[in-house]
Amino acid sequence: MYTIYTVHALRQLIDFIYTGQLTINSNLSHALLTTASMLQLNSVKDACANFLIDTITLGNVISLLDFACIYNCTQLAASARNYIYKNFSHLVDCDELLTLDFERLCSLISDDRLVCGECGEEEVYRTVIRWIQAAPEERKQYTPKLLSQVRLGFCSADFLTETVFNEPVIKNQQECKDILLEASKVHLRRGRLSPSASSIRERFVRPRQQIESNKIVIVVGGQAPKAIHNVDAYDPTTMQWSSLSPLSQRRCRCGVALIDRYIYAAPPKEIPFASFQNKVIEITGISHIACKEIEKCAYLENQQHIAYPKSQFKYEVLF
Repeated sequence: MYTIYTVHALRQLIDFIYTGQLTINSNLSHALLTTASMLQLNSVKDACANFLIDTITLGNVISLLDFACIYNCTQLAASARNYIYKNFSHLVDCDELLTLDFERLCSLISDDRLVCGECGEEEVYRTVIRWIQAAPEERKQYTPKLLSQVRLGFCSADFLTETVFNEPVIKNQQECKDILLEASKVHLRRGRLSPSASSIRERFVRPRQQIESNKIVIVVGGQAPKAIHNVDAYDPTTMQWSSLSPLSQRRCRCGVALIDRYIYAAPPKEIPFASFQNKVIEITGISHIACKEIEKCAYLENQQHIAYPKSQFKYEVLF
């Protein structure tokens, strides 16, 4: 089956080289990406990766993460990781999670962006134990490193004494016992750490931070090497750049301000940035302003999430 798909993918890529047209669908997306990677057709590889990002589900996110790492698809891998972070509580009973290698599992459970469910860190602990029990002889050597990534300070004392201390794979390893001793000290002090607290003890009580997926970085104008009129948006969670509508004229080192959910750009020579900011603040809500050089760059639905400009108000110049 894979050979047939590869032949179809190669045929489509040859047609693409001559015609510039390519149809990506769920049946051929993997084969197209792998073949495009082999032929160094990076534009096709990126297009396939973007297609796969839109297909991420609970059932395929683990396999897509593996696939992305094998073929160095950074944006696809980042999207898969973020999906796992947000939906970890729905994945703890998924058998696909048990197929991860040690490095990838350790990277996931150690990340501050991991969102735990109602059971909190107990879910992370149970995931570690399930992963080890899937191949105990091969994986028990990783128990101390994985256990140290669980924020045991957020587990209840009863859970530690009744469940964790009695787990056979933990009881039989001295290094694991030392880790639990550190966790017990945290509970005895009720989370208060002394100045000499070990780094592992500090990690036990460091809270995980939820992903702030609605923050976007906007880059307006620039120099390459002459002034440019580009406006681009970068999403840190997916590591993706998106091009917005260009400025009406080339701008370099322009002043930028966020006022009433609009981003404004002004040239530095005509209006110093500080006075530009004050002037815009003063005229907020007024339809006429003195300088024709100020452009409305983009509209924000809230203070963090950008709504790309629609054609009817693309970079409207205010008068």
